[in-house]
Amino acid sequence: MPIIQSSYQAPVFLGGAHSATLIGTLMRTVHFKASQSEDLQLRDSRWVELEWNECKEASICVLLLHGMESSAHSGSVKQIAKYLRRHGISVCRVSLPGCTVKDFPSQGSYHGGDHKLVEEILLRATQKHPHNRFWILGLSLGGNMALCHASHPSRLADRIAGYLAFSAPLDLQEGVERIENSALGFYHRYFLRSIKAKIRSKRIVRSVQDSYPLGPVRSLREFDGKYTCSLAGARDAESYYSLASSRYYIESVQKPTLILNALNDPFLGEHSFPFALCTKHPYIYLETPKLGGHLGFVSLYSKSYMATRALDFITQHFKE
Repeated sequence: MPIIQSSYQAPVFLGGAHSATLIGTLMRTVHFKASQSEDLQLRDSRWVELEWNECKEASICVLLLHGMESSAHSGSVKQIAKYLRRHGISVCRVSLPGCTVKDFPSQGSYHGGDHKLVEEILLRATQKHPHNRFWILGLSLGGNMALCHASHPSRLADRIAGYLAFSAPLDLQEGVERIENSALGFYHRYFLRSIKAKIRSKRIVRSVQDSYPLGPVRSLREFDGKYTCSLAGARDAESYYSLASSRYYIESVQKPTLILNALNDPFLGEHSFPFALCTKHPYIYLETPKLGGHLGFVSLYSKSYMATRALDFITQHFKE
């Protein structure tokens, strides 16, 4: 499929990657309550929270996956959900394990390529809405999860219409390196502070069966080596990054898929821009605006560029 010529135009005062990223995050204060909230316990005893924003007449439902250390209640997630719901599409906003509002007895966490987790959430969604077709939309790390699910066999393939991944790190090792080294370590300190707070509160434990804390963690890579790798069945951080990075699998995608990654995204390395693959791939569309930052895509208008692109792509490629 062709490389999409992006129509995104950044405001003149937001040409920098970091300004777009930070202002895009800070300005998205969205009031949008769920019509129904659901606590879902997974087969391995982890918990997720599902925030449903449903449309009775909808034939489409979008599963919305957040990014690292975020939740279903983030401004970016709610802004997209609100826009889609306004246009007649049901949305299920997911708070992944360890990112829920409630403290569950067996909290657990998740890893960045956890396509089996996505499959289990999708199963619940198809049971709740048996006549809908589903799109899976992931932001940031959730985008990599969506692409991993798109790249692996699914028993629910006939219920899936397609995928969208925005600001998605297709190579997790590159992503960690960029976070650790960008903006004088500002992003790294931000994420690490959040993770350490969860460790202190025991919201992150080595497994859902054990309740002892992980101990000191000095970097994201160290955290992945101590904990995340075991969730993915990997021996260390490096093998986890290889196992969970969608760049190694996306050639197998068989549903219409949009990847929207800004060229100046401070979290993304070169492998998150698979130009060569996408020029000849029958299903993957790659859109790479010059500006936008990480989940920034700030507009002077009230509408969200990510939300409008999601709706446009879904409308263009949806088949009953």
